[in-house]
Amino acid sequence: MALLRAARDNGPLDEPATSLLFNLLHDAADDDGHGERLALCDHGLRLAQRAVARSSWHLRRGTLYVERGDRASALLDLQMVLKLKASDDHTAQAHKALLAVATRATRVTPPTRKRP
Repeated sequence: MALLRAARDNGPLDEPATSLLFNLLHDAADDDGHGERLALCDHGLRLAQRAVARSSWHLRRGTLYVERGDRASALLDLQMVLKLKASDDHTAQAHKALLAVATRATRVTPPTRKRP
């Protein structure tokens, strides 16, 4: 992971290396606040040539936004995955993430009772 970060700092990574670093950061949970992974998603989207690659980066970024609680940004990315229709798997994952967004938006926290 350190080697990929150093390579990125010395020049832009190509799309496969960006994807590898994203996955390593995800597995290591070494990205406080998801900022580094979000930046990698932005970079990956700039590099993505094929629809399936763009769909993958939008899905990754959308799910990060869901985790952060950024509903509006999550909706934009997840709806783009549905619009691209590049992969049945991506579409299914986007539907699942959109359901999570809707559930969080409508979840009502019950009031806490004061003890007498």
